[in-house]
Amino acid sequence: MTGSTVSSLALTLMLILWTSGPDSVHGLPLSCQLRNNPNRASLSLTPVTRAEVYVADVVSLLSYLQWATITVLHDTDSEAFVDDILYLAVEKLRGVRYLIHNVEHMVEDNADIHTLLQSLHTSLYPQPNILLVGRPAFILSITSQVSSHDDQSNRTTDFRHLSRWLLVTDLDRQFLDSLVHNVGDLENVAAVYRSDAGSRDEVGSIPTNNSINILTYSRSCPPDFIHVKITPPVLKGRSLLLAVYPNTKYGYNNRTILVSTLMYAPFTMRRQERGEVIYEGYCFELLNVLAKDLNFSVQLVEPADGEWGLLVDGKWTGLIGQLQQRDVDMVVAPLTIHEDREKVMDFLLPPFYTENVDILYKFEDVSESDILVTVKPFKYMVLVCLAAAVVVVFIMIFCIEQFSLYMAHESRKTDTRPKSPISQQSSRLMSSFCSALCFGDDPVEHLQLIFWRVFGSVFKQGDPWTSETTPGRILMTSWWLLTVVLAAGYSAYLVAIFTVDIRVKPFSSLQDVVDSPDYKIGIMSTGIIKLIFEKSNQDDFKDAWQKVVQANKTDSRVLAGSEAEHLQHVLGGKYCWIVDVTTAEKAQATDCSLETVGVRLNGQNLALAVPTNSPLKAAVENTMAAIADSGLLEKWWKHWQKPRTPDMCPAPPDVHPIILKDVMGPVYIALGGVAVAGLFLLLELLVHHVHLLQTGSQVDKTPM
Repeated sequence: MTGSTVSSLALTLMLILWTSGPDSVHGLPLSCQLRNNPNRASLSLTPVTRAEVYVADVVSLLSYLQWATITVLHDTDSEAFVDDILYLAVEKLRGVRYLIHNVEHMVEDNADIHTLLQSLHTSLYPQPNILLVGRPAFILSITSQVSSHDDQSNRTTDFRHLSRWLLVTDLDRQFLDSLVHNVGDLENVAAVYRSDAGSRDEVGSIPTNNSINILTYSRSCPPDFIHVKITPPVLKGRSLLLAVYPNTKYGYNNRTILVSTLMYAPFTMRRQERGEVIYEGYCFELLNVLAKDLNFSVQLVEPADGEWGLLVDGKWTGLIGQLQQRDVDMVVAPLTIHEDREKVMDFLLPPFYTENVDILYKFEDVSESDILVTVKPFKYMVLVCLAAAVVVVFIMIFCIEQFSLYMAHESRKTDTRPKSPISQQSSRLMSSFCSALCFGDDPVEHLQLIFWRVFGSVFKQGDPWTSETTPGRILMTSWWLLTVVLAAGYSAYLVAIFTVDIRVKPFSSLQDVVDSPDYKIGIMSTGIIKLIFEKSNQDDFKDAWQKVVQANKTDSRVLAGSEAEHLQHVLGGKYCWIVDVTTAEKAQATDCSLETVGVRLNGQNLALAVPTNSPLKAAVENTMAAIADSGLLEKWWKHWQKPRTPDMCPAPPDVHPIILKDVMGPVYIALGGVAVAGLFLLLELLVHHVHLLQTGSQVDKTPM
């Protein structure tokens, strides 16, 4: 078997394995296995000139690569050849955008070429595809500057991984040896030339005499080129991409990413094991999946100041400062998305968790203050409304009774029908009662009688007295219903206080905390919560922040930067710590005396972050979206979050004072009773008026 035949078989086998075989053999990329195959014949190249490269073959290759934008960089000598390529490409390739630059004059000026590369990366992101045409010396100069550009761009470009290069030039062994050195870190480089050495037997039964030889640079092995022989009509789909750019299936090729983090359980935690530092937690579960999917390694660091980020004199500290100054590639920590932070960094979406803010405090035993226990069942507003209701109902009952009796008295005066002795006596009694009630010598006694009947019904849950009028009965019935509900709630609360150990929450809202003179408010001096309260326009947030500022003048602990300091202050009593729910639950799991108000002050989305315009963003966000849809985030959270369980701290009866909304149902019924009673009173007045008109007319017609 001749050397030429062995070479052809090896190349054919390479293409088949790349197209349909597994991604690796014995842990090494296929490109390495094939390149190191001792049975493969040595690579031999026949030097050709640019004029001998078939324009149609290059255009056909571009067509199968399916580049949406083709950027052409060339020297002056290649202008005619580039024109031929573009002329045919415009005819054959539809919907493709072209960017053409003659960059020969930039070869000697590094600043100009780096400016151009920066512009190209921005406009072509996330995948710069570049056709480089020119003399070997020109090609070597450009590739050398491109390979060093990422180090000079301060983490704003990634030509190494994202760009794909197709080189068209004179090929010989000396050129390829030099190109291996100049390519540097670039992962996807292919050089193309035409060969007439191929035969029909090597390419099957494809009816063509032409073939394109692709020399693909692979960073998966020691620096070298892989020789792949391809015929344009059979180049289709992914097999072509993997044949021309085999590194695309290896992601970031185990590239090292510098990641910053800060400890915040259960998201990020650190422990020592056999002298080795091990990072673990919710966020590191996420980082491990990202690293595996995108094939990169991680080097972890922490901010020297140990802070999340404060804006000081226009510059950020901590993790945010590292991103602003582009010192790291990524931050893996529970960073809260906030508009001020977005000005100097980019968050990786979608968020991986939604955090809330609550108020942590130590509950106070009710036995410490029993002096006012009889009024504790009712909130202050309920007592005020109850007192007002007693006055209103008393006045309405008095007016209804007065008007009704007056109408009855007037009706009897105008009644001209003969009266029996019994009815005459009854009329005189009613007239005397009305006179005594309305114009009697001692009206105060009658006012007191009605008042105590209304007020006493609050405690007696009713009254044996029955109104003589329909409006009065309706009003008193609705009033009694309200008093029954209030009395039942009052009694139940007192029974709970005297018989069981209950926890009475002193607060139900942030405003309650602000209005409490006995409690101080604390906020972490670093982190997003301070920034939120400091810049909020909500009244309760502004009041809370002002209370913190005032307290800080005499007690610096209210703005301490340590969780331990705030927690110690809370355990000392009379201190409310505004903190995220995760931290509050972590503290509650270790101490049953700690409680939260149960409000959700501010929903915060947590996300990973990268520097502004980071080339990592697109790839990481694609994987983040897949992780969010997979359900892994929920699984990790259940594993790492350890909230307080019922067996740790048995929940005491949840008893709270009666507030206004608790009795709004009976209140609405009572108001309805007032309205109905008023309506009946108006109807009685109307009927009485009509009766007076009728009886008055009859009297006028009676003969003298």
